[in-house]
Amino acid sequence: MTKAISIEQTSNNIVRVLSIAEPEIIECNPTQNEYFLIEDYEEPVIEDPSLHKAYAVYDKVNKQFKWVIVKYTITAPEGIIEVEELQNENKVLHVQLEDSIKKQQQLEDCIVEMATIVCIKEIWNMAELFANRVIDGKTLLEEVPNKLKDSVNQILKDKGYLSQ
Repeated sequence: MTKAISIEQTSNNIVRVLSIAEPEIIECNPTQNEYFLIEDYEEPVIEDPSLHKAYAVYDKVNKQFKWVIVKYTITAPEGIIEVEELQNENKVLHVQLEDSIKKQQQLEDCIVEMATIVCIKEIWNMAELFANRVIDGKTLLEEVPNKLKDSVNQILKDKGYLSQ
């Protein structure tokens, strides 16, 4: 049977049929919806109209009209249970992700702290080296790198080579 249908405008391949009308609507369309003709229209076969619902869909790839029958159930359908399970799993994963992010931040903070300690120790060792070179007369105080001068001066003061 030939009918005119209007479909939702999405990028999906399977879309909802928004309206089903007689072919004449294409010539005289009061709704301003875009309609096109289909040749494969059939009325839905519903076993129990009081318990089931038919939804019209259109396959844009295969250019095929069809009905999707949704059957009423007394208990929650499997799809609803699956969605609930996925939502719960998503919450658990979200908490695990937040915990992982916190742990990663703690590790990064620890690494930064350790690197700072190593760096300070290395600077102190370098300052000790230059202080000993100054004491031995191998390096002038003015030749000590600027970053180390304060530390070298402190070491020389601590050892009694510079006045407080």
